[in-house]
Amino acid sequence: MSKRKTFLTIVAVMLVCCIAVTGTLAYLQAGTEEVKNTFVAAGGGNMIDPDPDKGAFTLKEHEAQKQANGSYKLGEGLVNGNSYSVLPGTDLPKDPFISIKGKTEVPAYLYVEIVGTLPSGMSYSVTSDWTMLDGVTGANGGAVYVYRNGALVTTDLANVGILAGDKVSVDNNVSVSGEVSLSFYGYLAQASIGDTAAAYNACFGK
Repeated sequence: MSKRKTFLTIVAVMLVCCIAVTGTLAYLQAGTEEVKNTFVAAGGGNMIDPDPDKGAFTLKEHEAQKQANGSYKLGEGLVNGNSYSVLPGTDLPKDPFISIKGKTEVPAYLYVEIVGTLPSGMSYSVTSDWTMLDGVTGANGGAVYVYRNGALVTTDLANVGILAGDKVSVDNNVSVSGEVSLSFYGYLAQASIGDTAAAYNACFGK
């Protein structure tokens, strides 16, 4: 195979669903008197404080900077995605990560969905912090992983990495035709809905 450059677009994006159920109102009758029960979503429908100075849920990655020899290295700037020209045998640095600032209003599960199929000769793996949910299809048709096997999220998490080694591996026999993409979506779902699969499906499932 010639070592001509081919083009790969890898994207990191954020999709957030705060809570599965918004405020509801129910009326129960007892004898001749009305007993009114009002049920509202915790935090007024916000999983995290909507004030940007107090809370945030983000998925970012560092900017991949192309070097003179065709390789890439990660810079300091944060972006929502990178585009790469792929050289055989040259791994692509890529470090999508999720951060949560502030406290969640209710205990929650953290998920990431990975969408896209890489061609032969390119691969990635996720870190040990993430466990794939068998039988669960993501809102965008991808594979869904839960953070630390369903450990509850209640407060700050900083820079939770997704890809092992912060890279996409490229071997010498890579075969890429045209443009391919790999996308990441981050989610939070309230844990009181059920187990990790039930909570994801209730909030985001198709």
